[in-house]
This record gives sequence, structure tokens and C-alpha cells, in this order.
Amino acid sequence: MGTKAGSSSLSDHSHPRESSTRQLGRSAWATLLGASWLAVALVGLSAIRSGQAPGWYEPMLVGSGLVGIASAAVGFLITRRRRVTVALLLTATALLAAAAGVTAATP
Repeated sequence: MGTKAGSSSLSDHSHPRESSTRQLGRSAWATLLGASWLAVALVGLSAIRSGQAPGWYEPMLVGSGLVGIASAAVGFLITRRRRVTVALLLTATALLAAAAGVTAATP
């Protein structure tokens, strides 16, 4: 119905292709977030295993980690919607900063 053979209805030419530099920058941002979350999680795990972390710390770390990593992953995968991507990566960055701050303050 109105589409050429072999063309996809998913291709939308109303949105111009984004420069590869911006895509690379956001990909690097998401990768850095993932690696940083891993570092915070490992430090947090050592604090939990040693018994130094308060009782509320583990659920806070797990919850913020899941939401932060999910935000970074979805932000990495959504490349056509630039504002949504940036908002998700900023959310993941804010959660990472909060978790890193709490982890650093944990004895």
C-alpha cells in the first residue's frame, strides 16, 4: 500500500541522520557510565560484605544501579530521539553521582 517493494515502513526520512561524532560521543558517555557503575558496585559490594554498610545501603545501591544502568542502556539504544537519549544519560549520570557519593561516605 503505497510503499515500494523492499522499503521498510520504519525508515523515516523526516529526521535527518545525526553526525557520527555525536553518536560516538553519546556511545562513549554510555560506556563510561557502565564502567563507572561497575566500579561503584564493586566498592559497594566490598562494603556490604565487610559489614560496614548500613542496612539501607544495599537496597539503595541495587535500586539506583538498576535504574541507572537501564537508563544508560536505553539511552545508548535510542539514537533517533536525541533529547530522550540525553535525558536518559543525564538521569543515569545523576544516579551514578549520588550512588558514588553515598558509597564514598560509607565507612
